[in-house]
Amino acid sequence: MERSFRIDETSSLVDSPQRARRACTECHARKVRCDVGTSSSPCSTCVRDARTCQPRSRQKRRIRRPSTHPDGTTVTPALGKSATSTPYENGYMQRATFIGPETLDAQDGQEPGYASVITHGSSVSRQICDLQKAFTLPSKTVQLALFDNFWNYSYVWDPIIERAQVLGVYNERVSPLLLQAIFLGGSRVSAARLPSIDPHEFYLRAKTLFWTNQEPNPLVKIIAVSLLHWWNPHGPELVSTNTSTFWNRIAVSLALQMGLNSAQRKVPDESLRRRIWWSIVARDCLISAAHGRPQSVNLEYCDVPRPSLHDFSPGNTIAPVFIAYVDLAVIIGRFVNHSIRKNSIELQISEIGPRLQQWIQALPPALRMSPATYATDSLNEYSAIDILNFCQLNVTYYAAVAMLYRARTSDGAFPTAAVLAGSVIAGIFEDFLARDQVRHLGPVYTFYLLVASIALLSCYKYEDIWLTAQEDLKIISHAQDEMKKKWPSAIGSIRSFDKMYNTTITTQTREKKLPQQSLDGTQCDLLSGVDAFGCAMWSAICPTLSGIDDRDRDRVVDVQLAGYQESGHNIPNVPLISTEHFGEPAAEFDWNMLPLDQHDEQWQIDDDLFGGYLFWDDSAES
Repeated sequence: MERSFRIDETSSLVDSPQRARRACTECHARKVRCDVGTSSSPCSTCVRDARTCQPRSRQKRRIRRPSTHPDGTTVTPALGKSATSTPYENGYMQRATFIGPETLDAQDGQEPGYASVITHGSSVSRQICDLQKAFTLPSKTVQLALFDNFWNYSYVWDPIIERAQVLGVYNERVSPLLLQAIFLGGSRVSAARLPSIDPHEFYLRAKTLFWTNQEPNPLVKIIAVSLLHWWNPHGPELVSTNTSTFWNRIAVSLALQMGLNSAQRKVPDESLRRRIWWSIVARDCLISAAHGRPQSVNLEYCDVPRPSLHDFSPGNTIAPVFIAYVDLAVIIGRFVNHSIRKNSIELQISEIGPRLQQWIQALPPALRMSPATYATDSLNEYSAIDILNFCQLNVTYYAAVAMLYRARTSDGAFPTAAVLAGSVIAGIFEDFLARDQVRHLGPVYTFYLLVASIALLSCYKYEDIWLTAQEDLKIISHAQDEMKKKWPSAIGSIRSFDKMYNTTITTQTREKKLPQQSLDGTQCDLLSGVDAFGCAMWSAICPTLSGIDDRDRDRVVDVQLAGYQESGHNIPNVPLISTEHFGEPAAEFDWNMLPLDQHDEQWQIDDDLFGGYLFWDDSAES
């Protein structure tokens, strides 16, 4: 018997006359026999069960066009709706050979074909977005202000958006998820107090758009998710799905899915992808440092080159800052890995010390700053925002030095390098406070303040330098108070120092005089930016330094007070921030820990302390 075949123009496959029996929506979902095709609607099953009988639309298969892979094998990627789109073979490894349902079509920078239904959003998801006002945007005036804040203060650490993506086009042509994420970042570094500039609202809108799959483009999605770290409502002592850690791990997951960690194949927007990847990696390293917990990214499985000037437009002033920031963050990440694994101190110093030494020697001179260099003529070409970025980078660097050379036991040798680094951090923050710039800082700076305070606390044992150290600690106290107004994670930092301080004053035996100190060659190089004006502890420790020749001493004190005076600048006789309200320095420094509110107490689940792994080994369990 001769069989006849027909081609259905709306189908992608050659069909035989014997087609599968049709079923209504209800019967198909329940997997029961349906007679909708043999009698008039409704079917007998729906009549019996008093259900609404609706015809079910059959899903049409798509024509597959065979193609030849570079290795000689034949593959059949499905055709998407757009004939101009690139097959999803430019992403991680070789996408065309990825094991998965053959009917799924995915393209680089887009979701698989099935996502087109999801991204349109069901009626329920749309109602959720409407209830959360997820598509609501502030006025044009507020938008421009938030854009300015983002580009000025956030973009340098997250250069993962091209301005052309959001500026110069109508907002309806820009991803709502991306806009809400940018507005979040801009609002978190703003001092404005307007109902229309509420970071929490921007965060809720962005989170709603993300979880309801309103954004079809994975590249846009990962950019937006990477920016949600600007919310960060509290520290690691609380379990939460709203912290920087949570969103960074989601960003890592998306980045690995998209193959941003691999440079095996050439892909579009390669420079942008590289900046996205290393921005995520840098944040992962710093979060690990602040929390003392493992990183999400294992760089052993990454072959993507570090960002370079070629990844930015010519003359971009933030490019060298971001490049140096990424390199420094990776070094800090390696240090934390050593600390978590409890590797020997000798191994940590022998590996991390030279890496920091190489980093500071390769740093462009303009980026290597301290408060004493703010007013020099060589900085006239840079804006106040550029200088703020340079100083933030230096805070991160000196925090790394203080972490590496900190005291490991309560009765160990005096950590000269750590104390000097901590004092430099206090000096830079004194300038931040004087210029009202603390509000532009991200949450990780509460951790850097903790690192500096732990280093300075090593001075408690020695009466002749403790009074000077207290002045730096007062600045840090004031800075933490300002940070707490925007970043409640500062509460955890204050709690941690309070524990360390109480342990110190109850266990340390006071001594009258500081013993002779020394710095090795690596430490001299690391501290070559320290000067008597930007580091209050220098004048207290300098007379006790021994074991280094004049050449090394000059490397440490490369900006002397005399030289600063010869440049024609007047050295102020009082600090930039008046400390009169603190009263006269007391023999015991009174650290007033800010109280926790009741909500935080209810959600406290463990005794983990912010940065607790940096405490003395013999005080960790006290």
